[in-house]
Amino acid sequence: MLTPASKPWRCLPFLIWILCVPLASAQSVTGISDGVATAIIATPPESALLSTVGAVGLGGALGAMSRYGVNRGMELWLGSGFPYGTLAVNVLGSFGLGLTSGWLAHTGALATPWDHFLMAGFFGGFTTFSTFSKDTAGLIQSGDSSAASWYVIGSIGLSLAALMGGEILAPFLLF
Repeated sequence: MLTPASKPWRCLPFLIWILCVPLASAQSVTGISDGVATAIIATPPESALLSTVGAVGLGGALGAMSRYGVNRGMELWLGSGFPYGTLAVNVLGSFGLGLTSGWLAHTGALATPWDHFLMAGFFGGFTTFSTFSKDTAGLIQSGDSSAASWYVIGSIGLSLAALMGGEILAPFLLF
């Protein structure tokens, strides 16, 4: 029986390995021939597809749990009158996605298990457009259209800036 004391997250690296390693056999092979970059895309076997789905699912679950933690933390810290948690996860998630996509593009590791786990899985589960929309509607319905306007402008503007900033900074921060 799992209890909080059993620390089930200790098996996380093993789970990631089980879900993602079969995909490694079906990766793109890139090379340079006569100064021209070439790529051969191998057809992934069925186990690779399962690994991709598993990587996205595991990443999504961890992202959603992280989003819940950030939302609760922000609510306890700043109160529940404004959707600070959703703003924080969308801006942080956009920055993280920018760093990740910049890193993966720079290293040529796109279409790998980490790409699926992090970009579609973790950051897909961590960020949330539906909650952003619901929070905006709630502010409008409560009569605070000014806060709703600033929330929309701030969320979209800061998220775009964070994403682009992460992509720009990735080669300098991660290499």
